[in-house]
Amino acid sequence: MCFTTDIDMLQRVQNHDADAWNLFYLRYAPLIHLCGRDCGLPDDLIEDLRQEVVLAVLHGNRHPDLRFRPYLRAIIRNRACTMLRRLYRHRTMSHQLAAGPEDEAGDDGHDRRQRREWQLFLLSSAVDALRREVSPLHFQVFDLMYHHGWKAGKVARFLGLMPATVYSIDRRNLMKLRAVRATFAE
Repeated sequence: MCFTTDIDMLQRVQNHDADAWNLFYLRYAPLIHLCGRDCGLPDDLIEDLRQEVVLAVLHGNRHPDLRFRPYLRAIIRNRACTMLRRLYRHRTMSHQLAAGPEDEAGDDGHDRRQRREWQLFLLSSAVDALRREVSPLHFQVFDLMYHHGWKAGKVARFLGLMPATVYSIDRRNLMKLRAVRATFAE
């Protein structure tokens, strides 16, 4: 598959021409898909990657001297890495919060799927309970760190807090989540 850059189309995209956006999406969606798979994204996240890349191109400020294809490739890789970090954090947090009995040797795939769905249900219920129990600022810290994959320093700068405060809030949030999980286990 050969991808060439149409400068006229890119200029029309920058001017928010709907036809140019459709053409841009049709032309670059397969490239985004291929790069996303090369980065190791699961198939269910590829469409999210496409949307994030298109939004980044829409809102991005590309330097005029920078060629478009390296710019697009950098956006795709950065977004894919961010999504993988977010996925890894979510899986790690899910594992920590929903630590249940280990898989038994005789389990079939159905039992494991049921256990996994139950763990995800417990996690989402615990997150809903956390949202009700903590202040909006504390939940925003949780959301930015675990849903969006931001590091504590970035959260601190964004919210105008000291990094130590963000770490403290994060620690309290995780303790509350574990306490909520313990009530679900009873």
